[in-house]
Amino acid sequence: MLVIRGFPKRDHLTVGKLAGLLKIKHHSAVGLVNRMEAEGLVDKSEAPDDRRQMLVRLTARGRRILENLSPVHKAELARIGPVLRKILRQLEAAP
Repeated sequence: MLVIRGFPKRDHLTVGKLAGLLKIKHHSAVGLVNRMEAEGLVDKSEAPDDRRQMLVRLTARGRRILENLSPVHKAELARIGPVLRKILRQLEAAP
Protein backbone atom coordinates (compact mmCIF):
# COMPACT_ATOMS: atom_id res chain seq x y z
CA MET A 1 0.00 0.00 0.00
CA LEU A 2 2.89 2.32 0.76
CA VAL A 3 4.32 1.82 -2.74
CA ILE A 4 0.97 2.80 -4.27
CA ARG A 5 0.58 5.79 -1.97
CA GLY A 6 4.14 6.95 -2.51
CA PHE A 7 4.14 6.69 -6.30
CA PRO A 8 5.06 10.19 -7.52
CA LYS A 9 2.59 12.50 -9.26
CA ARG A 10 -0.23 9.93 -9.50
CA ASP A 11 -2.76 8.29 -7.21
CA HIS A 12 -2.52 5.00 -9.12
CA LEU A 13 -0.09 2.68 -10.84
CA THR A 14 -0.25 -0.37 -13.04
CA VAL A 15 0.06 -3.90 -11.70
CA GLY A 16 3.21 -4.27 -13.81
CA LYS A 17 4.79 -1.15 -12.31
CA LEU A 18 3.85 -2.37 -8.82
CA ALA A 19 5.53 -5.70 -9.55
CA GLY A 20 8.67 -3.91 -10.70
CA LEU A 21 8.83 -1.64 -7.68
CA LEU A 22 8.30 -4.56 -5.28
CA LYS A 23 10.78 -6.72 -7.22
CA ILE A 24 8.25 -9.53 -7.61
CA LYS A 25 6.86 -11.40 -10.60
CA HIS A 26 3.80 -9.98 -12.35
CA HIS A 27 1.56 -12.91 -11.38
CA SER A 28 2.60 -12.45 -7.72
CA ALA A 29 1.59 -8.78 -7.92
CA VAL A 30 -1.75 -9.79 -9.44
CA GLY A 31 -2.38 -12.11 -6.48
CA LEU A 32 -1.38 -9.40 -4.01
CA VAL A 33 -3.64 -6.84 -5.67
CA ASN A 34 -6.55 -9.31 -5.75
CA ARG A 35 -6.16 -9.98 -2.02
CA MET A 36 -5.97 -6.25 -1.23
CA GLU A 37 -9.04 -5.65 -3.38
CA ALA A 38 -10.94 -8.39 -1.52
CA GLU A 39 -10.13 -6.57 1.74
CA GLY A 40 -11.33 -3.25 0.33
CA LEU A 41 -7.86 -1.69 0.41
CA VAL A 42 -7.50 -1.00 -3.33
CA ASP A 43 -9.63 -0.58 -6.41
CA LYS A 44 -8.67 -1.93 -9.83
CA SER A 45 -9.72 -0.53 -13.18
CA GLU A 46 -8.69 -0.92 -16.80
CA ALA A 47 -6.30 1.71 -18.12
CA PRO A 48 -8.30 3.94 -20.48
CA ASP A 49 -5.57 3.93 -23.13
CA ASP A 50 -4.63 0.22 -22.88
CA ARG A 51 -7.22 -2.28 -21.68
CA ARG A 52 -4.48 -4.89 -21.09
CA GLN A 53 -3.20 -2.84 -18.17
CA MET A 54 -4.88 -2.72 -14.77
CA LEU A 55 -4.64 0.45 -12.71
CA VAL A 56 -4.49 0.09 -8.94
CA ARG A 57 -5.36 2.85 -6.48
CA LEU A 58 -5.89 2.94 -2.74
CA THR A 59 -9.42 3.16 -1.42
CA ALA A 60 -10.35 5.49 1.43
CA ARG A 61 -10.12 2.45 3.72
CA GLY A 62 -6.64 1.62 2.41
CA ARG A 63 -5.45 5.20 2.96
CA ARG A 64 -6.90 5.23 6.48
CA ILE A 65 -5.19 1.96 7.43
CA LEU A 66 -1.90 3.16 5.99
CA GLU A 67 -2.16 6.42 7.94
CA ASN A 68 -2.79 4.45 11.15
CA LEU A 69 0.23 2.23 10.50
CA SER A 70 2.63 5.09 9.82
CA PRO A 71 3.10 6.19 13.47
CA VAL A 72 3.64 2.58 14.54
CA HIS A 73 6.28 2.07 11.85
CA LYS A 74 7.94 5.38 12.71
CA ALA A 75 8.16 4.39 16.37
CA GLU A 76 9.64 1.01 15.46
CA LEU A 77 12.25 2.61 13.21
CA ALA A 78 13.18 5.02 16.01
CA ARG A 79 13.54 2.06 18.38
CA ILE A 80 15.78 0.01 16.09
CA GLY A 81 17.60 2.99 14.57
CA PRO A 82 20.66 2.79 16.83
CA VAL A 83 21.13 -0.91 16.02
CA LEU A 84 20.76 -0.27 12.29
CA ARG A 85 23.30 2.58 12.43
CA LYS A 86 25.77 0.30 14.26
CA ILE A 87 25.35 -2.42 11.62
CA LEU A 88 25.84 0.10 8.79
CA ARG A 89 29.01 1.47 10.41
CA GLN A 90 30.34 -2.09 10.71
CA LEU A 91 29.57 -2.79 7.06
CA GLU A 92 31.23 0.43 5.95
CA ALA A 93 34.36 -0.40 7.96
CA ALA A 94 34.62 -3.94 6.60
CA PRO A 95 37.38 -4.52 4.03
